[in-house]
Amino acid sequence: MQLAWTLLLAWVVRRSSPKIYEDVSDLPGLGYDFVIVGGGAAGNVVANRLTETQNFSVLVLEAGVSNKGVIDSVVSFFVEDLLSGPNIYDWNYTSTPQIGLNNRTMPYPRARILGGCTAHDGMVYMLLAVRRTTSIIMRL
Repeated sequence: MQLAWTLLLAWVVRRSSPKIYEDVSDLPGLGYDFVIVGGGAAGNVVANRLTETQNFSVLVLEAGVSNKGVIDSVVSFFVEDLLSGPNIYDWNYTSTPQIGLNNRTMPYPRARILGGCTAHDGMVYMLLAVRRTTSIIMRL
């Protein structure tokens, strides 16, 4: 009986496992029920929910590279390697000159990798100053 359950589970996983294609010409078909742009936290969750039924075919488009084999996106301690300087895993955005920083600019990390910004989650978040937050709330 346990063998039957194991085989059933293996079959289900095989049928529902996603495939990563690096080139558009490798795609198995041209028609999809849903096309999701962005393979970040939201896009991948939506795709997963849509594929809970075998009736839909879903294509997720991600502008970034695959996260396969990128250990820096798996271990939070290594996130500095993903965030330090220009690299293929980041869009390399920079802020506008900030008055509070003597008109210096700051890097603004945005992931260019499958998984979006969750892929370079070093358990760090950006927070506005209390005065700025209060100013925004007062305008609402």
